[in-house]
Amino acid sequence: MSIGRRMERIHGGHKMNHRSLSLIVLLFAATGLYAQTADPPNGSGTSSDPYQIATSENLYWLSQNPDEWDKYFIQTADIDASATEQWDEGRGWTPIGNGVNPFSGSYDGQNHSIDNLFINRAEPFQGDYIAFFGYTSSAVIKNLMLLDVDVTGGNEVGALIGWDDYSTVTNCGVSGRVTGIFDEFNGNYAIDVGGLVGYSYGSYIQECWSACTVKGRTYVGGLIGFADGGTYISCFSTMSVEGKNPVGGLIGASYDGSIIENCYSKASVSSSYSAGGLIGISSVLGRIRYCYSIGQVTGDYNVGGLIASKNSNVSVSNCFWDTETSGLTYSDGGEGKTTAEMKTIDTYLNAGWDFIGESSNGTDDYWNIQPLFNSGYPFLSYQQFDPPIAAELTSLSARLEGGAALIEWTTASSPNSAGFILERSQDNLGPWREIASFQNDLTLRCREGGHGEEIYRYVDASIQEGETYWYRISKISLDGGITRYPAVLLSRAQADLAPSQFILFPAFPNPFNAATMITFDLPQDGPVTLSIFDARGRQVQTLVDGQVTAGRHRLTWDASLLPAGIYLIRLQTPGSMASQRAVLVK
Repeated sequence: MSIGRRMERIHGGHKMNHRSLSLIVLLFAATGLYAQTADPPNGSGTSSDPYQIATSENLYWLSQNPDEWDKYFIQTADIDASATEQWDEGRGWTPIGNGVNPFSGSYDGQNHSIDNLFINRAEPFQGDYIAFFGYTSSAVIKNLMLLDVDVTGGNEVGALIGWDDYSTVTNCGVSGRVTGIFDEFNGNYAIDVGGLVGYSYGSYIQECWSACTVKGRTYVGGLIGFADGGTYISCFSTMSVEGKNPVGGLIGASYDGSIIENCYSKASVSSSYSAGGLIGISSVLGRIRYCYSIGQVTGDYNVGGLIASKNSNVSVSNCFWDTETSGLTYSDGGEGKTTAEMKTIDTYLNAGWDFIGESSNGTDDYWNIQPLFNSGYPFLSYQQFDPPIAAELTSLSARLEGGAALIEWTTASSPNSAGFILERSQDNLGPWREIASFQNDLTLRCREGGHGEEIYRYVDASIQEGETYWYRISKISLDGGITRYPAVLLSRAQADLAPSQFILFPAFPNPFNAATMITFDLPQDGPVTLSIFDARGRQVQTLVDGQVTAGRHRLTWDASLLPAGIYLIRLQTPGSMASQRAVLVK
């Protein structure tokens, strides 16, 4: 489908005039209204001597020099771009590339990040191509993370790229918030909104991810809003995606022979029409295989666990969705499985998926699966995973600290153990209720290299004033065996009152060695995810993933198995997100 025909179909032939006008306005606007410092980077922009981007001033120089947009760039340091919120009278970052002069060069982030990028450019007829790179054509972008972005635009909106023609994007990831604003009178249709890329035309995108909350109206996806041809391999999305029609956890709509392979989505999806856990709609000779989705999918009409709807000439093979977590037993393609089946490797091996440790389905080793990572679902092999080892319980205690119960136990090493389950009761005879498990709280996983004593801590902030509580620990072996230990008593508990705001407090201590305490306030009961990301944007631990009661919660993050470096702590609820940085030193 040509771009012109697509725009005419969507906007009735009127949008192209608005687009031309917006480009003219942007060319004039780029010459003034800025008080920022443009600092030319080192280098000459050639492949052998690329420009070296190291500061926000270097980035600003790049955004203001379109004659350099066909050159070579490397990023040599992590960059804090929080100052962009004050740039251009509150409009923030000026996207690199537009419809007249796209970015066609090469940008290698060298596994560095740009943090807290801010864009708010949904002004009348100026809201097109809104992202770090506004418009790219035959560009090469790789090894770059954009963390905690806040991007708002009108059309073709993404964190990394707004509109992309035939570019190659590899090993890139984004997190934060991407929003398309609908204002038809002023030319903003909230169309083509994606976490990573808004609109992709014939592009090649591999090993990329999005942990953005994404909101738009038409063609909205967790990773890509509209995939108009192209190839998408080994990508994934999380968080939530919301729009009107169509909306997909990974891709809103895929057309014109798009190839989507070895991808997954955990994002929740909400749409009035055409909502799919992986893809909203797919049309015209596409191919989708070795993919899965597990996010909740809701909509008024035409919803599917994996795909809402597709043309008969689109091939979907060896794909699955979770019928329990999605809430749906129907999809226009793929096969529905229970949660237990989705966490069983044979489900995928029998369908030809290429996993680490087997060769009958191939040797590219796209996939891995472990019970203690990614909530037990398959994950892509380039995502980090630390295998578990065992531990033996030697002591257990519970005490009151700051209105919460601090449960602490000590272990000595022993073979063949996976982790712990913590249970609570108001009587030493039961009934017992599980409150934490190594399956969804990696701090309860048995640690590697534990030849001496290891100390584990868990904070139970859901206790009530004046009540008596008993706690007990169960050790789970790798073969599923259970060893329960005697319970301990915590009496006369005094819980804090429920807070009025959603707050993630800075970790303490910070910097830290091996372990630090994380505290957050939750004003109401609800689902909570507390995750840890490394400097490359890879999710390395999930500390909380489930229903949490209102109150102040404290827990210890054990980072003893992780290398020294900068980590991002992210707290997510359906309506809020917050993050803090922590520095691990060794």
